[in-house]
Amino acid sequence: MLAESEKRKLLEEQLTECSLCGNHCGIDRRADGAVPACGAGPVAEIARSFIDHNREPPISGRRGSGSVVFQYCGLACVYCSNWEHVGTSKTPTRKVNPGALADELFGLRSAGVHTLSLVAATSHLATVVPALEQVRSSGLDLPIVYISAGYESFDSLRLLDGLVDVYVPEMKYGTDEVARVYSGVVGYVAANRAAVKEMLRQVGGLKVGPDGIARRGILLRHQVLPAGMADTVQVLEWAAYNLPPDAAISLVGGYCPSYQVAAGLFPEINRKVTRQEYEFTPAVAAELGLRNIYTDVDGRRVHP
Repeated sequence: MLAESEKRKLLEEQLTECSLCGNHCGIDRRADGAVPACGAGPVAEIARSFIDHNREPPISGRRGSGSVVFQYCGLACVYCSNWEHVGTSKTPTRKVNPGALADELFGLRSAGVHTLSLVAATSHLATVVPALEQVRSSGLDLPIVYISAGYESFDSLRLLDGLVDVYVPEMKYGTDEVARVYSGVVGYVAANRAAVKEMLRQVGGLKVGPDGIARRGILLRHQVLPAGMADTVQVLEWAAYNLPPDAAISLVGGYCPSYQVAAGLFPEINRKVTRQEYEFTPAVAAELGLRNIYTDVDGRRVHP
């Protein structure tokens, strides 16, 4: 875990020579006209804040997760269902400093949620890290969940060490070829796998309380694409050989064409996933010995 002085120095460096995600732009985000790969500036921007009831049961439970969704993401997924919120669109946002973000989290807590979730926050750690430190020192007693595309750099994860209780990274692809085509990034697989391993080192496997709510650990998510275009088998094979057998994995089957795909581009994934295609995925996971799997049943994410 970083010493306080080292953390402050690293946070400052991320504004002047950003390396928070796998793009490693090296951009001075405070300079006029500077545009990093994600599009984010020096000040954190919130796209929306709401009670999310649609996450995995250990995250949402019955009362939901208080979620803060940030603008801008290091990936440019052609099928992004949240592109109006996390992309580089002109959707209105709210700029926040650490104190305002801390107030936002306490406001969500007052709604009686089970957990607090930060979604697509990696581009804004200069604001997020001190905000989390503030809520921690003020006695926040809910698990902090970090939901991301799994494209974090080692530096960004070092900054979050000790501040995040539950990591929910996506493992989108099993090969770099599809990552380049569908998310516009290079070196995704190596960066993603390294990030997942570091998250696992920090928080370990998923641990839930008597109420079924996650207290600590990692929950890996994978979105199943039509015709296996995410190279799902490679994702599951890596997980089986590199993660504990009881590693928690959520296999998401509710893919719906959106954004550029829905506009007629990338016709090979411009349809929903068939039931047969989806059911093949947990069958492969079971064959590989992965047993802590969350699946989609009748539109709900459940644990078998």
